[in-house]
Amino acid sequence: MTPRDLHTARTAARAAESPTMDKSYSYEISLDDDGVAVRTLSLVGPGKRVLEIGCAAGSQSRILATKMACTVTAIEINPEAAEQAKSYCNRMILGSIEQLDLDRCLSGETFDVVLFADVLEHLYDPLAALRKAIPHLREGGRVVASIPNIAQISVIYDLLYGRFDYAKTGILDDTHIRFFTRRSVLDLFTKAGLSISHFDRWPIEIERESVHYPKDDRDRAVIEFMRTHNPECMTSHFIIAASVDKIGGDDLRRRQAEAEIFSLEQLALAKEGNTCSQESIVRKLSADLAWLQLGIVPRILRRLRIK
Repeated sequence: MTPRDLHTARTAARAAESPTMDKSYSYEISLDDDGVAVRTLSLVGPGKRVLEIGCAAGSQSRILATKMACTVTAIEINPEAAEQAKSYCNRMILGSIEQLDLDRCLSGETFDVVLFADVLEHLYDPLAALRKAIPHLREGGRVVASIPNIAQISVIYDLLYGRFDYAKTGILDDTHIRFFTRRSVLDLFTKAGLSISHFDRWPIEIERESVHYPKDDRDRAVIEFMRTHNPECMTSHFIIAASVDKIGGDDLRRRQAEAEIFSLEQLALAKEGNTCSQESIVRKLSADLAWLQLGIVPRILRRLRIK
């Protein structure tokens, strides 16, 4: 057995024992409300053929099928959740994306959208999962994903006090295996051969997070430091649409830089008029991209008209 075969076998064994098997993740979604799920589904669009990875109990599947006229093929590891979701799906495949032979299961079927809604963080090898799904995109199709941000203020603040407590739901859900920052999300999609066309953020609902509110000036100074030096500290989720990168080639570092520029440009423009926020974003951009030595920081400054 080759090292690659051994890695594949181990990943499959872990996936079969995934703690996600014990959770169904059932919740109601209303298209009248703004939120991570609604913004993610808006990137799918109506009337699409969708391959939904990790549909859970069908919260997204129901909206896709009944409100958006989509045809859904779903993959779900939890048998009870799959049973709940299957009435909204054209086809239900029971198993883990990491363990299934997707080519055999789908028999060459292709889709307009492959959806990973709060799923990639539950996988042992999210890059392999993306690469496995991409061949099943139609020409012009896209991957849509929502991914929680570990570098948010609630986690950082608790870490400063020695807390990293898992929970039943949320950013520290006890079935989360991988954790992502903006940089690692961009790296993941770039390495998968995807070009990001939409990069959105959902802000933290601070009253629902585990932040222990500052009790003195020292604590408030720490939070202000985080706000200044980490532009993503108030980001709960990243919401992404990406298509197959037609440029290709081996210049991965340049493609990563372009993705970095794109995501930070969107963030800076969203904070237009807030000079402090824009300056912190530019500092972050400079630090993140200095190792590339591509001379592209001045270009982003020109785009943002920051003097």
